[in-house]
Amino acid sequence: MYGFQILYAGNDRSAMIVMSNTGSANRRDQTDRLAEDLAGLILERKRAKYTLGIAINVDDAGVKVEEVVPGGPADRAGIRAGDVLLKVAGKQLGDRPAMTLNAALETGEAFDIDVNHGGERKTLRVKPVPR
Repeated sequence: MYGFQILYAGNDRSAMIVMSNTGSANRRDQTDRLAEDLAGLILERKRAKYTLGIAINVDDAGVKVEEVVPGGPADRAGIRAGDVLLKVAGKQLGDRPAMTLNAALETGEAFDIDVNHGGERKTLRVKPVPR
């Protein structure tokens, strides 16, 4: 069954709306978990202190890098738009990528990221920078 999902989270200071064309019932649980993780980041203000300088998109193919900030940590490490993130700091991204990425970015320490780059698996070392 196909359909759209609209999830809302908000308080007196912040709001978030996630709209998704889930595509199938199998993806609904994953979308729900992603929305919950994002709501936690928005509402509890637990934004990572550090950044890699990437924009990502989570879909059936996994966690895909959509944009890379030129000269940023990800760019210097060799991460490119179109890469799919597989592991961060030794942990599979699975169906809770926002939480895994946020945890890896909390300390600012360098860590390994496994990516699929054009069908080739690579392990790259990246050092986040402060926001």
